[in-house]
Amino acid sequence: MLTGFFMTFIYSKANELVYTLDGNHQRVLMYHPLLSDGSVESNRGAYEYVEWDELDDKELVEADRCHKLLLAEVN
Repeated sequence: MLTGFFMTFIYSKANELVYTLDGNHQRVLMYHPLLSDGSVESNRGAYEYVEWDELDDKELVEADRCHKLLLAEVN
């Protein structure tokens, strides 16, 4: 888990995505792929909201796991 200025990130090897929480309430899960150089996007505006109903079973389990870890980190 990486913590940046006001943002906490978690990289999921399973989903090959970086996750963070929304900036307003720190509750909504957002995602972005790693940048081409392997670094993490630090601009929250580049992240998309996770659309839970579009995830397959494996993606759903991993996204839920990351969401819980991020929520625990900000509480």
